[in-house]
Parts: sequence; structure tokens; C-alpha cells
Amino acid sequence: MKVKELLNRLAETNEEPCLSLYMPTHQVTARKPKDRILFKNLLKEAQECLVARGMRPAEARDFLAPAVKLLRDSLFWEYQGEGLALFLCPGFFEYFISPFGFDQKVSVSNRFYLKSLLPALYRGEHFFLLSISKKEVKLFRLTQNKIMDVHVEDFPQGLSRRSSQKQLQFHTGTQQGKGKRAALFHGHGSGSEEEKAGLIQYCRQIDSAVASLLNDEKAPMMVAGLDYLVSAYRQINTYQNLVEDSIQGNPFSYSRDDLHRTACTVMESHLMQWREEALMRFRRGSEEGKACTDVAPLLQEAGEGGIEMLLVSLSGELFARHDLESGRVDLHTQYQDGDVDILDEAVVLTVLTGGEVFGIEADEMPGNLPLAALLRHDRSTTVS
Repeated sequence: MKVKELLNRLAETNEEPCLSLYMPTHQVTARKPKDRILFKNLLKEAQECLVARGMRPAEARDFLAPAVKLLRDSLFWEYQGEGLALFLCPGFFEYFISPFGFDQKVSVSNRFYLKSLLPALYRGEHFFLLSISKKEVKLFRLTQNKIMDVHVEDFPQGLSRRSSQKQLQFHTGTQQGKGKRAALFHGHGSGSEEEKAGLIQYCRQIDSAVASLLNDEKAPMMVAGLDYLVSAYRQINTYQNLVEDSIQGNPFSYSRDDLHRTACTVMESHLMQWREEALMRFRRGSEEGKACTDVAPLLQEAGEGGIEMLLVSLSGELFARHDLESGRVDLHTQYQDGDVDILDEAVVLTVLTGGEVFGIEADEMPGNLPLAALLRHDRSTTVS
């Protein structure tokens, strides 16, 4: 998922009108039309929004034609994830099938609504589980709510019989004088060298298939298997986000629900790590005078490229009228014509000027504020 590239493309697109549509989905078939019905209703809402902005009904229908074509595509609805995001404007149409869910939302504006995409940027929203036994290899994508099979065409069909006739003990150590991790094998009988070679080849085939499929992924991955298989794979692995923790034992002896529950429990600390790192960076920056939480100066900094990292609450919206030229921000308790969601505005401006953006749950935001920014400079150097 090249979500960052998608986010940048969407932020740079400003051909009016821009339709952003988010909805939860399920891994269902076309014979279970619940998701398609929701999609149809959201397209109807989008048409009403377009007409309210001055578009004639026939023009609105023509504008929505690419999305309506998806509605009629049975094969498209056969293969869904946890969420669907769709973006449409003149000359631009793209959709994103997500491994995690979205709250339903329809936005028709002069730019795309991006805040709902933020969780897709972080490795904490989903992770992978690689299950290895002598007879079978499987890859799963997991969220807190679901475990999903990932089809991998190039996985080997188990460890060859000749290489698995005698079980090897395999663990890691340090090569004396070199400071490098080394693979230590303990085998019995004349076939041990052949067994070692077979095990290494098995792990290399697995790693090659994983690396090819997940080459752009940033999500963490955990391995499940007997100790000697897990240790052997670690020596071969090239996926940069493999975690140290693992599930010991034959993973195929677990029920699917038990495997999901166990993996989520073991992975929990890794899933939270990015949040802790972002919040710690903000606290350090705050001590150095680089923090900004006031809405108007924060938006000005975002537009001028002064934000290094933006923390934004994933919950709620903050409506206001924002004059980009003067920098004036008039906050409103409820939406009024001409308002924008300031939280999303800050996201777009920060993305356009090369800053990092992190979506944080409301109760984890610094001071329970909706926005917080780490500036590239001390605030005392800011020129008004």
C-alpha cells in the first residue's frame, strides 16, 4: 500500500468539485449486498451535495458515472477489505481498498478530505503473521478485529522430505571476534549437512516470496512456528520490519480465533510504538520551544512549511472559515456555509509542505487538544 504517495497526490489535486467517500466494508460476496447498498446510498448523498453546490442533476449523474460503474461491478465487491475510500474529481478517479475500517463519510469540496486516510500511514493499524511448519507456510494480515489470508503464489510447498527426515536444532549465537550473529546447527548422523542446506533453501524461498510481496510495506511482521524453524528464518529474513517476538509451537495446531488472539496480544507493544515515538518527539520539542497548538498560527506555519510533525485528533471535526491570505480563522460551533474542517485543512497544508502527519486518538492528544504541531524552528524566530 503506497498510502503516502496517494496522500500526496490527493493533497496536490484541486480540480473542483472533489468528492471523497469513505465507508466500512466486509469480506463478503456479491450475493451479500450490504456493502453495495451502503455505497449506493452514499453516492445518492454525494449527488445531493453536488446539486446543492449548483450542479444540474444530469451533470451530477455524469460526474458520478465512474463510481456508479463500480457499483455495478460484481467482481469488485467480491474482493473487499475492511474499508473503501474513493476519490473523484474532473480528470481524476482513484479508490483504495483498506485492511482497516473507515467511518462512513461523504465530502464534496474544493479539495479531497484526507484525515480519514491517516491510520493507513502507520504500521500500528495492521500487521502480518508468517506461520511456518515443515509441511506448510501461510501469511496472514491481521487487525484487532480480523485475521485475513494473504495469497502468496511463490511459497514453497513445505520442507522437502529428505531435508526433514531428521529434526534439526537451530539457534543463534555470535561469531567470536566479528560481532555478527551466526547460525548454529546441531544435527545427528551423516545427513546433517544436507538437512542444513535444505532448511536454508526452504527459508530463502519463503523470504523471497515475502520480500517480493511486501516490498513497500511498513507494517510489522511476526513469525509463528517451532523454535528451530523460527530461528532459521530469522537468519535468512530480509523484511525490515520483522519483530523480535514470535509465537512458539506449531501455528497450525491453533484454531484461527486462538491464533488471532495470541498474535494480537504478543504484538500489542509493537503496535503502540509509533504513537509513543511521536508523542515523545512532541514533548521534547515542546521543551525546546518548538511546539504550537494555537489554531491560527499553526495553520500559518503549515502553509509556510514550518511544521515538522503534526498531531491531529482522529475524532470529531473543527469547523471554521479560514482566509489563506490573511491567516484569519473564525471558529464555529456548528458547520456554516463556506466552512472547512480545520483539522483536515491542517493535514492537507502539512502534507503539501513536506511535514509528517500522525492521527492520534483524542484521549492521547497533548492537552486533549485537537491539533498540536512540532515546528522546524523555535517559535521565537517566527516572522508574522
